[in-house]
Amino acid sequence: MKGKKQKEPVGFNPAEIFAALALLEKERGIPQSFMMEKIVQALTTAYKRDHADVELSRGPRQRDAH
Repeated sequence: MKGKKQKEPVGFNPAEIFAALALLEKERGIPQSFMMEKIVQALTTAYKRDHADVELSRGPRQRDAH
């Protein structure tokens, strides 16, 4: 539903994920955009494996929508 905030899954904290990506970039030189793309690829692959009959499409990134 539009306008309603969805509950986050237990143990899911986006701020921690972005902090970890920033730390990887700082300590290892791995760009955050590269890591985000790899995360999206992994999630897409896992979803397709479990939902072979569903076609996925990526909409605009949330940060770009503002």
